[in-house]
Amino acid sequence: LMWIVAKINKNQQNFFIEEVLKKKKDIEIYQPKYKLEDLNNRKKIKIIKKPLFNDYLFLNLKNFNNETIYQLNFCKGLKYFLKGFESSQLNIKKFIDYCKSFEDGNNFIKSSFFKNLVTNKGKFIAGPFKGIIFDIIKKNKNYLDIRIGNFKTSLNERKILYDTVN
Repeated sequence: LMWIVAKINKNQQNFFIEEVLKKKKDIEIYQPKYKLEDLNNRKKIKIIKKPLFNDYLFLNLKNFNNETIYQLNFCKGLKYFLKGFESSQLNIKKFIDYCKSFEDGNNFIKSSFFKNLVTNKGKFIAGPFKGIIFDIIKKNKNYLDIRIGNFKTSLNERKILYDTVN
């Protein structure tokens, strides 16, 4: 088994996947996805499904050889394969397993995946403070100590919806 990472043209993703599957039947394609729930102006919940990495896919080749890579290089929608994948197999596999460990029953990455990332800023994605960015001062087991301007408070992480901001 050999994992390779493909950078694709986002608007040609379906063409790429279709061509890859035509050329190689014994291939697994993995693209971690997550979903967001957003309230629109009429207070209806809209579900948005997004890939975790906009224009990257992981391909698991069961029978890997250089000829296979050569054939796949000409698939419509492929920009390139990331170099160094041969020597990074352990790291790629660990990362994919890590992503899969955060998937729900429908193969979407759960929000807890994002909360485990090290960050120092967050943005409310629902409620009266939707869109407001805050500084994360300290992260405890279930609480966040945050600052918005000069105002400091603690929030129960289970009761707020926020996304991390870089």
